[in-house]
Amino acid sequence: MAKGTPFLAFKGKNLPSPGVLEAIAKASRKGSYVYLQEMFKLLQDDSERVFTLCLAEKKRAEELEPAESDEFYLILAAAYRTYIRSFFANVEGLTWVMRRVALWAHQRGEIQLEPDHLQRLEREEQGKFGDALTMFNLTFKVFPLIYHSTFPLPKDGEPGWSAFCRLWKVRDDITHPKDPITFRLSPRAFVDVLPTTQWFFGVMSALIQAWLDTGEFAGP
Repeated sequence: MAKGTPFLAFKGKNLPSPGVLEAIAKASRKGSYVYLQEMFKLLQDDSERVFTLCLAEKKRAEELEPAESDEFYLILAAAYRTYIRSFFANVEGLTWVMRRVALWAHQRGEIQLEPDHLQRLEREEQGKFGDALTMFNLTFKVFPLIYHSTFPLPKDGEPGWSAFCRLWKVRDDITHPKDPITFRLSPRAFVDVLPTTQWFFGVMSALIQAWLDTGEFAGP
């Protein structure tokens, strides 16, 4: 994973009161773009840091325990479960931000959302969250409307998408385990972590870049 440093417009003593950045994002398209870009880099950086900790824990396990031992598995599985939970929390957080940006664009009269999509976003804004995967897919239908385009989510034949779906199910199983078996990680889950991460952040980078490529925010 590429190293990234979040672009934070406000640091230290300049940190604004809660809601200030949100208000800026609601007020204008450029504010929304800066808000989204900042949240993307912040959450991507968070995922990278947790992944780095996960790899460090893996190295520690390799140094302390035989690779086939139960203790090696327990150390490694705990680290990977932590990363999986963190990663999907960031996925849901970032795509929620994107749906909010689309809703605000509709409220400013810049785009026209379909009635069903608008109702879903308004309910979500009220804290009435829908099915997570359904809302994830909705994100990529409503967000590209902001820059008058479409963005077919790369799924068919994409190993990253397949890994992403499998790992989402793993996240559900370890977040709400029904029995000890569902809490354990299969060998497949360990393998799926990297392609899942690369696929998602690759998609997000392409989506944000597509908005930037319109030249809307070009200037000195």
